Amino acid sequence: MRFRPSRIRSRFAILPALLAVVAALIVTPASPARAAVSCSADWGPTGAVIDLKPYLVSGYGPVSHTTQKSGSYARPGFYSPLTGGFSPSGSGVWVSIYDNNLWMAENTYSSDGAGILKFCGARALSTGYGPVVYGVQFNSTQTAGRWGNYNIYQMLFYPDGSGWTPVS
Repeated sequence: MRFRPSRIRSRFAILPALLAVVAALIVTPASPARAAVSCSADWGPTGAVIDLKPYLVSGYGPVSHTTQKSGSYARPGFYSPLTGGFSPSGSGVWVSIYDNNLWMAENTYSSDGAGILKFCGARALSTGYGPVVYGVQFNSTQTAGRWGNYNIYQMLFYPDGSGWTPVS
């Protein structure tokens, strides 16, 4: 067998290019992860409607799931920062306030088995099932959320069934 340097050179010529690609894959930093959701609540000048953030995207623009207060009663619904309007959800019935100053931004269990996920909500209302806080539970990547309520006695989040919606 005769030694052919040109054949060996051609086989090893791709080696530096291959090593450069591998090095680039190893050294290239991963894209940054989305920052964790930072929850906030603004009781506003009258404290009637609590403006919970972050909002979720809806067909009407950004919306928060919150409560509207009148005296010692409140009702759940949706607040639009674009219009400043509040739309009652469910039956729209006014119920007594359990704790007007309650603020939650913590990991909670989900009643549907979705896991332990971050929940943000404010103001607890009295219901036949115990005190509940209306707000948003976020998925594990915190890129989407779902509206619902957290039952303080049962320590469970109950989604309203509308599904996951992108964070605004």
